[in-house]
Amino acid sequence: MEADLLEWHMVIETVDSEGRKLGYDEVAALRFRKDTNTLDIDRTDFSKGKGYTGISNDAVARFKEEFVFAQTFIDSQTLRQTIRRQLDMMRAFLLRRNGSVYYVPKDQESKAVALADLLEWVGGGSGFHILPLIDTDKQREMIQGAFEDEVHESAQKMLSDLQEAIVTKKKLTNGAWLEMMDRKDKLYERAREYSDLIDREFAKAGTELSLLDDSMMEVLKQGLIKEARGRAA
Repeated sequence: MEADLLEWHMVIETVDSEGRKLGYDEVAALRFRKDTNTLDIDRTDFSKGKGYTGISNDAVARFKEEFVFAQTFIDSQTLRQTIRRQLDMMRAFLLRRNGSVYYVPKDQESKAVALADLLEWVGGGSGFHILPLIDTDKQREMIQGAFEDEVHESAQKMLSDLQEAIVTKKKLTNGAWLEMMDRKDKLYERAREYSDLIDREFAKAGTELSLLDDSMMEVLKQGLIKEARGRAA
């Protein structure tokens, strides 16, 4: 099945007088294309047969109605994922994991305001509130601890994948390797940025990033990266 195609099958279930299932008959194939946001419905001959036309028509019509209605909404999970992706692009990170409190750099303030305005427009209990962070030693310690926790979480996942490759000699795909390199470079960049911001060294994060470098070098030495396949001209 194509990556951009979702397919469902609408059926009529036949049961006996005691509710035992006797069989299924397909009414229609429902195909939704994510790339074009369109729905195609292919009715079967069975759905047009005597005695089933009415119930089949009702079922298909209701599905179409629900589909159109659902397109006017965004579910809460999708909204949270959208916000999280935007915060990642704003170089934000969690200060308090149990309270969804994020630190956003000053140069991203206009985007944070726009995000708050968007969630106010969405409504339905959604909210994004902006508070200035007072420059004190305590706040700098909080930023340092939170950022090092984030580096730890990201680095540990990559270290685990690298160590598995080293131990099992199972090669990483070229795509996975490039993605890992990109993630590592971004961690280094953010570590430098926040170290300059709070004028402190990230000792714990620095150690884990060094371990990450060592593990990646070992993977290279052992030739544990699959060669990218080129296309014939």
